Amino acid sequence: MPGDNQAKGRKAEESESFPWSTENLPNKLFINNEYVEAKSGQKLEVFNPKNESLVSNEVPLAGEEDVERAVEAAEAAFPAWRQTTSTARRDCLLKLADLMEKHQDTLIALTRLTLGMPVQPFGGMELGMAINAFRYFAGWTDKLAGESFPQDDGFLKIIRHEPLGVTAGIVPWNGPMGMTGQKAGPALATGNCFILKPSEKTPLAASTMGDPDVPGTLVGPVVDVLQFERIKGFLETGRKEGKVLTGGEAAQGPGYFIKPTIFEGVHKDAEIVRKEIFGPVAVLNKFSTEEEIIDLANDSNYGLMAGIFTQDVNRAMRLASLIDSGNVGINCISMVFINAPFGGTKESGIGRENGKDALHAFTEPKTVFINLTY
Repeated sequence: MPGDNQAKGRKAEESESFPWSTENLPNKLFINNEYVEAKSGQKLEVFNPKNESLVSNEVPLAGEEDVERAVEAAEAAFPAWRQTTSTARRDCLLKLADLMEKHQDTLIALTRLTLGMPVQPFGGMELGMAINAFRYFAGWTDKLAGESFPQDDGFLKIIRHEPLGVTAGIVPWNGPMGMTGQKAGPALATGNCFILKPSEKTPLAASTMGDPDVPGTLVGPVVDVLQFERIKGFLETGRKEGKVLTGGEAAQGPGYFIKPTIFEGVHKDAEIVRKEIFGPVAVLNKFSTEEEIIDLANDSNYGLMAGIFTQDVNRAMRLASLIDSGNVGINCISMVFINAPFGGTKESGIGRENGKDALHAFTEPKTVFINLTY
C-alpha cells in the first residue's frame, strides 16, 4: 500500500542519518558536541511501564566530574555564541526544529518507550510542543528590544537585555520533549548556553485504559514502579477518607496501570485533596457559594492550574481573578500556549515559561548611561 511504503521510506531515510533508535538506544552523555561515556561509571535501569520489561540497564548517570565537564564546555562556547548574530541564532533553532520534525517517528518512539504515553492523542503532541517552541523562540532572536528613559537631565539611559551565560534546565518526566523546547528555546535564543538534565524516569528522548501503542487508548500506564506504588498508597488512603465512585485500585495484569478513579465526600484536609498525586485520580466535592469555592481552591500549597466550567461568563471572570493560580482555564483545563506565560504560584514554582516572559527569565538588565553634556 502507498501509505505503508511511504512510512517505510521515511524510516529508512531516518535510519541512514539518525544514529539512535529503539534498537540502538542513546546510552551516552552528550557533552561538547559529542557522545561520551559517563566518568562516574554508574548505570541506571529503565523499564517499559506497559509490561514492566527491561528497556535498558546501560543508561549513564552523570556524576560530579561529568557535570563539571559539561559546564566547562558550555563556558568555553558562551563567548562565541553570545556574539553570534540574531539571524544566525534564529537559523540554528529553525534547523533544529526541522531536524526534530524529520526524525519525529524515532523521537516519539524513544520518548514513549519509558513514559507509557498513549500514541493517540498524545503520541506526536508532546514532540510537536518542542518543535513549536524552538520555532517560536527563533522568531524572537531579533525582537527582544531594550528601552530608554528621558534625557532631560543630560543623560541618556539605555536598558539592554544581556544573556546570563551558562544556564540549565531540569525537565520533568511527564513532558520530556515539550519542556525541553520550552526551556532550551528561550535560553538559546537570547544567547545563553544550555545544559539539559532529563528525568531519570524518561531519559531516552518529556475514559479507556489500555495498551498505549493502540490507537484509541486515552489512559496509559504510569511512568514507573515508584510512581505506581505511590499512587496505590494514595488510593488506599483515599478509600478511608471518602467514597469511591469508580476505580480505586490498580488494574490486574502486567504493567503499571491504575484504573481511573473518582472519590467523593472527601474532607478538604484529606491527603488525596492536599497532595499532588500525578495519576488518574480526582476528587468530586460540592459547593454552595462562590466564596466557598474560592476558599477551597486557594487553601492549597499549589497553584499551577485551575479550571472553571460554567456558561456564566461573569461568574467565570470573577472566579478567575480571585483564584490564586498561575493559569486559569475557563471551560477547559491543562492548556499550554507557547506565546502566553506558563507557570505557577506558591509551591508550584517560580518564574514563567513561554512567551516574552521566558526570554526575560534567561536575561538580566544592563543599564548604559551616556553623558550628553560631555
